[in-house]
Amino acid sequence: YGIDINPSALDEVRSRFPGVTAIQSPARVLPFPDRRFDLVFTSGVLIHQPPESIGQVLSEIVRTSKKYVLCCEYFADEVEVVAYRNQDRALFKQNYGALYQANFPGLRLIEKGFLGPEEGWDNFTYWLFEKD
Repeated sequence: YGIDINPSALDEVRSRFPGVTAIQSPARVLPFPDRRFDLVFTSGVLIHQPPESIGQVLSEIVRTSKKYVLCCEYFADEVEVVAYRNQDRALFKQNYGALYQANFPGLRLIEKGFLGPEEGWDNFTYWLFEKD
């Protein structure tokens, strides 16, 4: 399954990966029951959630995960607003791992790391959590 709000991105997924169920939905209201998936992950998704809604998005991710939560996002020690495609308040760097740990004590950090250009990534930090 894949979730996005961008219809063009969903069309691309459907054409390139016909076995993937691609659904249009905001991240703050995931259309799945509790504990639906073994793993729920984001990659470059949380960075586009404004601080006022990030808690709701994280709650939905944790709610729909049965076992693991993985996030791979830009990192900053404090919330850092970055101009993105000529839009203000469209990209937010922060410590997403700390947000998960502070708000979901049932998550245990398994691994944290960094993925840079030498690995084919764009300077992302990742956190892998296991649910109790």
